[in-house]
Amino acid sequence: MSSFQGANTGEDPFDALGVPATMALTHEQISAAYLRRVAAVHPDAGGDATDEGAVDDEGAGAARLNAAKAVLMDLEGRAGAMVARCVAASRERFGAAGVPEVERGSAALPSGFLMEIMEVREAVDAAREAARGGGQGAWAEHPEIARWREWALGERTRYAAEVGAAVERARAAGSAEESRRALMEARMTLNAWRYAERLLEQLDPAYEGRASAPGDGAAWA
Repeated sequence: MSSFQGANTGEDPFDALGVPATMALTHEQISAAYLRRVAAVHPDAGGDATDEGAVDDEGAGAARLNAAKAVLMDLEGRAGAMVARCVAASRERFGAAGVPEVERGSAALPSGFLMEIMEVREAVDAAREAARGGGQGAWAEHPEIARWREWALGERTRYAAEVGAAVERARAAGSAEESRRALMEARMTLNAWRYAERLLEQLDPAYEGRASAPGDGAAWA
């Protein structure tokens, strides 16, 4: 999953681009916000291009904005940034008591998920073998591969909606316990989501869906 922290900066990517922290963002909204911010750090917007420090600041600012854009254009990365933002907000509202379990549970998965995904992987491996030996053109277009690809895309859609809903519950929580439980659910859903992403990459070598966002953001509110 993409990580804003991996860009060596602690700044929230939503704040960096000045956009709302929501799964409903579209690529168009992210790109427009990015261009506005890039224009603002350009010397022509008020900096002095002859000042070496100003040039350095421009380069650092552009790199920071590029990192933020990359995270938000990646749907899974955006969800992770939303969860990280909510963890920080919960710690600020309720103290440390509401967040340690979320952090310790960074590798936790929903109950029964591992068994389910193992069965799915076995079925997908069997479909891939059948597709390779079937002589029906590109294996990625084999009906069974296509069926599993559609299943994984459906899971991706479901996970995105569930993370968004869990984050909203955390934001509305009236106690540390409510926030903790909502954030734990969001974290576990993100972990399951990563399995679906890896599966999609295996099913389609050209898959770039992690950087996709729906055309109609309202479907992802």
